[in-house]
Amino acid sequence: MIKPLHLLALLVLAATCWQCTAEAKPDDTSSAVEAGANKQATAAQLRTFTTTRASPQDYQANIPITGRINALEQIPIIAEVQGQVEVGTKLLQEGARYRKGETLLQIEDDQYRLGLQAQRSQFQSSLVRIMSQIQLDYPDAHGAWDEYLRNFTADQTLAALPEATDDQLRYFLAAQGVFATYYNIKSAEELLPKYRIKAPFNGIIAEGSISAGTVVSPGARLARFSRTDIYEFKANLSASDIDKVRLGQQLQLRQPTNGKTYTGKVHRIGGTVDPGTQAVPVFVRVSGAGLRDGMFLETGMATEALSQVVAVPKDALTRDDQVHIIVDSTVILHKVQPVRYSEDVIWVTGLEAGMEVITEQLTEPIVGLRALPKK
Repeated sequence: MIKPLHLLALLVLAATCWQCTAEAKPDDTSSAVEAGANKQATAAQLRTFTTTRASPQDYQANIPITGRINALEQIPIIAEVQGQVEVGTKLLQEGARYRKGETLLQIEDDQYRLGLQAQRSQFQSSLVRIMSQIQLDYPDAHGAWDEYLRNFTADQTLAALPEATDDQLRYFLAAQGVFATYYNIKSAEELLPKYRIKAPFNGIIAEGSISAGTVVSPGARLARFSRTDIYEFKANLSASDIDKVRLGQQLQLRQPTNGKTYTGKVHRIGGTVDPGTQAVPVFVRVSGAGLRDGMFLETGMATEALSQVVAVPKDALTRDDQVHIIVDSTVILHKVQPVRYSEDVIWVTGLEAGMEVITEQLTEPIVGLRALPKK
């Protein structure tokens, strides 16, 4: 039988235990707040990096190219004879346009033409003096030479001499200076057209200015004549891309300021690689209204189609073709395969969708570091 004193002691002890238990049991709301605070504290302790989320996709590589066009042909206009530029001719001045075959410059040739006629007349006289000897010693050839003299005109280009099949006749004609005089006159006749300079193609005077009455001398540079119907666009391609270009390939070239487009065709491909840029020149011929020498055009040259690639900054790729990615809040290295390089980025394969690739430039080893992507 429990004594009253002992029962009272047990009741006091039970009450004390119940109070202690109530004070020790945490409130549910307080526990949640404390857990959240701990989680935030953990995240705040992790480093953050700029990343890109990988999303592999097919990509058609296109090389942007900008360059300047130049006239396909530019020739210097040089005087080959001496004389005065005739009054009334179309003057050689910068910007003047000419059609193929049109006279660029006419130099006064009356004196030269009269001198040439005098040489022909003297040649005719020398033939007349030997005709009797030809008739006497070479009767078979007399008819052909007589016909030549009957058709001879001092103000026309010399016709070809009759053929001399007899050796003795050739020796006789050579001794009389017939052949030497004939070829001297023919040489002078070749110079006569030089007094009238004609446009070799449709073009424009790019530089130079010659006024009527100007006296020109042989060898003097008069102007520069530039072609206006065909131009050439020079593009520099990476040596790794040059095998993808073929002769005859068509390209769409665009004028950046007005958006006008022209169709060009690859006409030449360089045979050497520039040691400084590792580029090969490609020449594209283009024509069309509005084109001018020195104008800038732009184009894009499609290369191979890339399958399931991701573009990453050059700084993101290590020397052994790896990138840093964040997996489960930890930085690790991941092997990739570069398939194409450009000025700023590299296209790689080997990344799975959703991978967080660190894209900022790193200055220290971070593999194994606890980290999170920047938001």
